[in-house]
Amino acid sequence: MNSRTLTGSLLIIGPIACFVGFAGWILLLGSADWSDTKAIIQSLGENVTGLKPLAMVGTLGLLLGVAGLGGIKQSMEGGPGHSIAGLGFLLMVIGMAGAVIETGLTLGTGEASSTAAAAAAAGAAESAASASAVASSLYSASQAIGASMTALAMLGFGLIGYGVLIQKNFHTVISALIIVAGVIGVVVASVDYQSQLMLVPYVAYPVLTLAMGIITVRSNN
Repeated sequence: MNSRTLTGSLLIIGPIACFVGFAGWILLLGSADWSDTKAIIQSLGENVTGLKPLAMVGTLGLLLGVAGLGGIKQSMEGGPGHSIAGLGFLLMVIGMAGAVIETGLTLGTGEASSTAAAAAAAGAAESAASASAVASSLYSASQAIGASMTALAMLGFGLIGYGVLIQKNFHTVISALIIVAGVIGVVVASVDYQSQLMLVPYVAYPVLTLAMGIITVRSNN
């Protein structure tokens, strides 16, 4: 397997795993109102066991996708868009590290919420209050880290798109859509991380990286 085939494979497998993991996460949480912190924490506690494997699959998909974008960046070496893409890739690596931390904190929120519910059911009011406080703190931390690191990752994604646009190693439509998705991700994550508009970059990222992967594999063949 040459480097181009590996890059294309990562850009196909990663987005699919990412979509399966986090789409499953959203479906498992059901109709919980994402603007209602208390409802989300409660839902995380009720579904934490099922969320763990989905989080693992989704996070692995994110990391594989970023590794594939690293391959794209490497293939651009010597071209006019390489430096911009390199900066974008660096920001994405930092942002995705933050995403892993956010996921861990969110799962910790679920564990604490589940413990609080069990304690409340057993009549241990003090233990339930303590666990609830831990869950709230972990969730607040996850959202703070998630907002800043997602904005950073989306800025990196947009810069990769700009580098591709300059170098023209993919169709202009793809690079333009990456830039637009990156801009939307940065703005929405910075202003209101819990907004439903975050679905735009969340869906655009796997779709566009998947498209890049298919094009890369097909061009190699």
